[in-house]
Amino acid sequence: MHREAFEESAGTPFGERPQKEQSPPKQRERRIRGIYIPAISVVGVFFVCSFLNFVLKNIPLTAPYAFFSLLAALPSCSIVLTVFSFIWWNRVLQAASISALIWSVGFCIVRVLSFFWPDTVEKGGVYVSCLLLQIINVLVFLFVYSLKKSRSA
Repeated sequence: MHREAFEESAGTPFGERPQKEQSPPKQRERRIRGIYIPAISVVGVFFVCSFLNFVLKNIPLTAPYAFFSLLAALPSCSIVLTVFSFIWWNRVLQAASISALIWSVGFCIVRVLSFFWPDTVEKGGVYVSCLLLQIINVLVFLFVYSLKKSRSA
């Protein structure tokens, strides 16, 4: 018993301490935190954008542009989810959150351009750009996945 306590306190010859596995309640707490904090943050972003929309609709000068605040909620929530995905989630959800960010920004660009220049906007070009970014996202995900797999082998 004394030897186990000594080995645990001494660590390895290089001064590193052996890492203990997280207990099941800590893993559960981390998993819950990884779900609820991003969800509450997304709801908070939507609340702020909705409140801003309400305020802007009641000002006559800004009323025609009030919907932009709701439109901004899409990429804003995607940014929040992307940040949290790199903190708590796995690579598949990271790639999915980046994909949501790409497409929400593309959608917002199309809506804003078509609002100000309805006749001259070529929507296909914006969506082709989003598609190219999506392909790059998938390729980076596959590269990181294969790199991780080769390191573990």
